Amino acid sequence: MVQKLNRLIGRADFRVLVFFTMLTVLVSIGWVFAQLADESNTVNTYEELITEYLAYRETSYMLAVPSWYLLADQVESIVSVTPSPSI
Repeated sequence: MVQKLNRLIGRADFRVLVFFTMLTVLVSIGWVFAQLADESNTVNTYEELITEYLAYRETSYMLAVPSWYLLADQVESIVSVTPSPSI
């Protein structure tokens, strides 16, 4: 049994396969940690969240959230944060 394992592990093609597999695993783990450490899309306050939402709505497409979905004070706060249109 030991001789069979030594022959299997000692083969060059098997070592190359193990090397690329371990390289892929390590690169994947590094990529996951890099994605989790990225804080560019985080907000600290509700006002920052509303500002980011409004900026996203202006740049991508007109996202219409129905008024019945939000509470009344949330609708008022969104309306108060929106910049007035300059004509």
